[in-house]
Amino acid sequence: MAQDRSTAGQAEVARVNIHEPDDVRDWALRLQVDEDQLKEVIQAVGTSINAIKKALAERAVRKP
Repeated sequence: MAQDRSTAGQAEVARVNIHEPDDVRDWALRLQVDEDQLKEVIQAVGTSINAIKKALAERAVRKP
């Protein structure tokens, strides 16, 4: 089950819990990518939301 983000500490919200499918799905929706893309980025940069956002932005710039 996904964590209740309304009571979660800042550190918990700043990372994707890859062991929780609901968390992966929720972050994929928030970041407007599919789950496979999110997992690929996580493998490259880790679970930090800031790092994920940065990597996704860099990918968008490189896309023709």
